[in-house]
Amino acid sequence: GTGAVELLAQTGDAAADAGETFLGFFSARNARTLALNDLGGVAFSAIVSGAGIDADNDERLVVFDGTAFTTLAREGSLAVAETPNLGFGGSGPNVFGWVEHNTAGETAFLARLTEGITSTGFFTGGSGGATDWDGLYVADAVNGIRDVAVRGNDASVMFDEFRYVGDQFVTHVGPGRLNNAGELAFFASAGTDPLA
Repeated sequence: GTGAVELLAQTGDAAADAGETFLGFFSARNARTLALNDLGGVAFSAIVSGAGIDADNDERLVVFDGTAFTTLAREGSLAVAETPNLGFGGSGPNVFGWVEHNTAGETAFLARLTEGITSTGFFTGGSGGATDWDGLYVADAVNGIRDVAVRGNDASVMFDEFRYVGDQFVTHVGPGRLNNAGELAFFASAGTDPLA
């Protein structure tokens, strides 16, 4: 660019969804919650306010494409259709973190999860405690949200079936890097079922 500083959003501005305003952008967990791509697109986590919004549903993962804001994920909403019992949420701050945003408009992010519609024994906070993430996702405005790795997933199905034989499950999901071709590299651990 020109080297000039441009204000993208500030507290009190209208957010992506009707009736919502931006309330804050600070990351209490110091997780990387802001990403900028080479075309000037920005993805970030934000706290919003508005009618019906409280501490259980006030965080959003938002993308700015140069002209408008779009909400990709909402705290308190279902994560993906394939796991209808799990929603974005949890007991700690920053539901969304370690955000990556490529020039194709895809956004990769880690998320904390909570039980949603049905009870499955899923626990939040990760195998290492409240600072761990529960799932890695990729989202874009056209295709929606897709899960990449979620704690408790069968590792032999997700990864090398010859390396993970028997009962091996994803026990930890770490940050990833998303390139402009849509390829995602990330850290994950496998072991005995963390949900058993």
